[in-house]
Amino acid sequence: MVGPDADWPVELLERAKGNGVYLGFKSPEQAADVMAGADALLVVMSFEKEHELFMRTSFTTKFLDYVAFGKPVILWGPEYCTPVRVARKHGGAVVVNQDDADAIVSACRQIAHDAAWREQLSQQARQLHQTLFDPDRLQEIFVGEIEKLVRTRGPRN
Repeated sequence: MVGPDADWPVELLERAKGNGVYLGFKSPEQAADVMAGADALLVVMSFEKEHELFMRTSFTTKFLDYVAFGKPVILWGPEYCTPVRVARKHGGAVVVNQDDADAIVSACRQIAHDAAWREQLSQQARQLHQTLFDPDRLQEIFVGEIEKLVRTRGPRN
């Protein structure tokens, strides 16, 4: 686990540190090195009802970023989350939609013990990165939309 620990429950943080699985906050370059060496990557979405609207209408860039590593990606979130809907339509991740940490542990064990599935998930991640999430394609879309906005607004006095 990599990242800031500000919002983690104390007991979880202490257990992760004690087991040597919490690596703390890393610079983007260091985090990328850790993720490149990981067996799988986990994207965690919120199951909390007060965040449902945000989960339905927003897209976490973690999913977009993680597929670039070509590793199995696990998306943990309810079916209504935008990244979950994208993964269901385009692949690129195994979806765990139960609000139950044991389901994540089970998915991790299955990935660890099934080389063919692990390779399939890795291939799906690479494919998603090369198609829908291709950075050049996304940049072109972004710039194109900005140019449209500028053209429609015209010069202002």
